[in-house]
Amino acid sequence: MNLTSHEKKILKLVNKYPDIVNDSIARKKIAEKHNLSEKTLRNRIGDLKKYGLIKGYGKSEVLSNSEPQTSGDLFQLVNVLLSKKLQIIKNMSLVFIFSCVLVLMMP
Repeated sequence: MNLTSHEKKILKLVNKYPDIVNDSIARKKIAEKHNLSEKTLRNRIGDLKKYGLIKGYGKSEVLSNSEPQTSGDLFQLVNVLLSKKLQIIKNMSLVFIFSCVLVLMMP
């Protein structure tokens, strides 16, 4: 992943001060110390989370190799599917009923 120099600077700050991910007061202090606005720092941290360079939303864990995660854990995916199986069945049933009604209404 090609990061801009600004994003690399923010990633180094997150590595050095992991509290800035969740703590707005710490983020404001560090932003002022490094001639940034708190809003800019917050937005760039959000971008780094989207890129997968900072794990999770609400965790201050930074990936050590600075590479985005491209593959998910299979067991985690199965766990999510099993925990949401009732909702999945309800949604699929509604789609099935709707499509049957739609087909029967067509000439």
